[in-house]
Amino acid sequence: MKRTGFIIPLIYIVFLMLPIYWLLNMSFKTTNEILGGFSMWPAEFTFENYRKIFTDPTWYNGYINSITYVAINTVLSVSVALPAAYAFSRYRFLGDKHLFFWLLPNRMAPPAVFALPFLQLYS
Repeated sequence: MKRTGFIIPLIYIVFLMLPIYWLLNMSFKTTNEILGGFSMWPAEFTFENYRKIFTDPTWYNGYINSITYVAINTVLSVSVALPAAYAFSRYRFLGDKHLFFWLLPNRMAPPAVFALPFLQLYS
């Protein structure tokens, strides 16, 4: 019984790790080998893809832009969310329960769930 309890999570973890393995496997292949066919291991092991990504300015500028965007977004989100969270936890004001109840499902549900009624309303 204990053996089955260990094997099922192990199979699940291996199944979840397959896409990560496949991406790493493809990153060490040449372009012709990727487009050529199916292989579990790289025939020509190369770091050329990594060299191009880390030295080519078009890729490098994309990384810098992404990091800049994430840093600005984090600072703005925390600077707005922290005082709001403090206000909700410490103070009572008119409509605080309704506002909190409105904010919580908006964070839990995907935007498409809220867009669908508007689509039906306006079409």
